[in-house]
Amino acid sequence: MRIDRFAVPPEDDDAFLAEWDALAAGGPRVLLRAVRPDAPVRFVELAASGAGERYELVREAGDPDGEGGVVLVARYATKRFERFVAAWDGLRAVLAGRRGHIGARLYRGAEDLVELAHWSSPLMVQRAAQDPAVQAAGAAVVSALLDAAVYQVVRR
Repeated sequence: MRIDRFAVPPEDDDAFLAEWDALAAGGPRVLLRAVRPDAPVRFVELAASGAGERYELVREAGDPDGEGGVVLVARYATKRFERFVAAWDGLRAVLAGRRGHIGARLYRGAEDLVELAHWSSPLMVQRAAQDPAVQAAGAAVVSALLDAAVYQVVRR
């Protein structure tokens, strides 16, 4: 999996999308745009191949490929990989019964870990983040968080 992140000011969205469309080649790609215009990383591209940061699948839970909804993209830094994955698994177990949580994947890159979590809506992400049970289960995961934002698919 290739995951590329683009910091694009909101006023440059149209120009970025036009350039992305013009360069669209090289196999299946998905482009995500942050729901909030103040997200530091406005676009994330997911692709099976090509140049860019390569990630290996570590874990999968639920149905991360379901249609519709939004994708929470979270990036983590951790030196204790096994401990982090165990904490991530614990959090996934709590989220498995959460309304709106569809599925997730965890990828490992050379410098970081990236989670792609599929949710039914931004509201469901927000509600889960405010739930004390989710907060308790996710404390170890959140302690390694570098950045996160909620995205919508804008191109396939």
